[in-house]
Amino acid sequence: MVYSQHTFLYGGPRNGSWYYQYVLCARNEDLYSGTENIDYADTTTRMGVGGTVFKSVVNDSLYDSLTFAEYTKPGNLFEVAMIQPRDTFLENLQLIEDAGRFLVCKGKESFDLSGVPHEKIYIRRPLLDQWKSYATARLLKKFQWEDGDVAQTDDVSVGDVDTAQVKLDFRLRMNHVYNGYEIHKDDPNFTVIDYADVMSLDVSSPLVTTPPHSYDDEVTEYIEDTSFMSEVIEREASIF
Repeated sequence: MVYSQHTFLYGGPRNGSWYYQYVLCARNEDLYSGTENIDYADTTTRMGVGGTVFKSVVNDSLYDSLTFAEYTKPGNLFEVAMIQPRDTFLENLQLIEDAGRFLVCKGKESFDLSGVPHEKIYIRRPLLDQWKSYATARLLKKFQWEDGDVAQTDDVSVGDVDTAQVKLDFRLRMNHVYNGYEIHKDDPNFTVIDYADVMSLDVSSPLVTTPPHSYDDEVTEYIEDTSFMSEVIEREASIF
């Protein structure tokens, strides 16, 4: 499926959207996500957290012309486009349109898209799989892994991570995700695809799945305990 207008991806924080944008942009050169010229050698982090999302973009005049609110820096456009103030988002969108391109980025469920022709794509990944991936990413303090990245060799521990906050963040995030799904599921511009189908698509991407790690007992118990989101689990079951 090739999209020929602005395309926004929904479905949760760990649903393969980064991988899928590489697929979409490879299939349609008119789509623009701001990931074409990432400097993969960059080691920029934010608050001690790393990942492709924080790496700089080089040799991209369109990207350089865009405006980013300070609180979203150094996040990549694909991740933070819709976290901008709405006026800034629309100004950036106009610049992208003036360049003959269409934006593809992560969607924010509550964002006002009135007057913006677009497609919404909901990538459905099971809740428990997303939780395990999200919890692991927060513990490792690394959101994306690239070919050549080296896994931590000793057992992963909780360290200074506020596990209660991680649980709260995830529960709130997924409730927002399901709110958006229930609001838009019958819209003509809303498409649902499965995570497994996304990850089976062939594309040249620098990203790899999170490599295996070993965990201490506290982390293992923490990841396996899903009692904190029992109502979200019930909600997922009722929706799908």
